[in-house]
Amino acid sequence: MEREKLLKYCRYYKGEEIDPFVDGRSVWWKIESYGVYFGDKTSIELSPTMIDYIRERVWQSDSGWNTTWDEALKRAKELYRLGKWSVGYISQQEANISIAY
Repeated sequence: MEREKLLKYCRYYKGEEIDPFVDGRSVWWKIESYGVYFGDKTSIELSPTMIDYIRERVWQSDSGWNTTWDEALKRAKELYRLGKWSVGYISQQEANISIAY
């Protein structure tokens, strides 16, 4: 799919070279840019590349995270919808969404 068509599915990344955000949207901007680069951001939902990023770089770390992958993905989708970010909320079962920025 053409880059311009992929960008239509992005909430935060619009093809800019410099990240315009200074909050949780900044992380989503970066992750969406990977989805566009790899050509799989074909819906308004998280793309396979975005999901892989969250699984490999956030959830599967050596930090003692205790959510299941299904719970972590559910929490990541919730944060994406809100434009907020929190590694702790995605990965810590006891974490409350209020810690997201």
